Amino acid sequence: MQEERAPNDELTINEFNEQIKILVHFIRSIIYQYCKGFKRYWFVMTSLLIVITAGGLLYFSHAEKKFEGKASYEYTSLKRKLYGEAIDNVNALIQTKSYLQLQDILPVSVDQLEHIREIKATNNYGSILSDDMTENNSKIFYISVKSTDHAVFDSLAITLENYLNNIVAVRELQQQRIEKFKRAITYREKELIALDSLMHAYTNSLSSNTQSVYPVQKSQINTEALFEKGEKITEEIADMQSFLQDPRAVKLQEPFLVSQILLRKSVLKIAAVIIIMYIVVSGLLLFILLNITRPEHVPE
Repeated sequence: MQEERAPNDELTINEFNEQIKILVHFIRSIIYQYCKGFKRYWFVMTSLLIVITAGGLLYFSHAEKKFEGKASYEYTSLKRKLYGEAIDNVNALIQTKSYLQLQDILPVSVDQLEHIREIKATNNYGSILSDDMTENNSKIFYISVKSTDHAVFDSLAITLENYLNNIVAVRELQQQRIEKFKRAITYREKELIALDSLMHAYTNSLSSNTQSVYPVQKSQINTEALFEKGEKITEEIADMQSFLQDPRAVKLQEPFLVSQILLRKSVLKIAAVIIIMYIVVSGLLLFILLNITRPEHVPE
């Protein structure tokens, strides 16, 4: 048996269509009145358009400028994910505008910190460093900063380097490496002294008139291997001494390369704001003018 349609269904659809017609008629009336008023007061409307356009352009031309800089850092200890998390903590303080707390870890004036809009660390593929679980031969990561003041970048690169090197885990590890390298240098120097003594004794045996032990030592000593071992020990000592002279785990490679952010959509944004402002203001103005200048109805 076919289900009967409820009579209220058709009534509801008809009412909806009627409301749509009323709405369309209302919109047409507004557009008609607007065009009629614009034609009647074209000089006022044109002047208003010029004023609003000039005002909008003046406002956006004096809006705050934004700069973006990118610096690269080399790291020698721990995972780079740790450094990414440290930069994320800085960015969290920036987003919450906790400038006094941020100043405790970044010794920069509050006035300059207020200009920073965003800071993030990325790997060489552009991915967020704190989410990077991979490690490769490229011991490099990047820090990008957005700011409304170009002067912020002058000292920020070194400040961030010091901040990353003062992370507790990094500082403790570097201290352990310093002590380890000091012991290793002492051991390598003793080994090098012993090697030099052996080479010296062998050289003396070559120039000695006593030939009794020479054939035995000649077959047992490989002078080329001794020289190579001595060079290797010397290089190891030099590398460890170089580390002790500069035990930083994170080192700035390239300072911030700063450029001004040019937003292409800003042109559309300016045009949209000007158009909306003009429609609203001109609509209110026409409503006032049309009601003030409306002729009084004179009965016949």
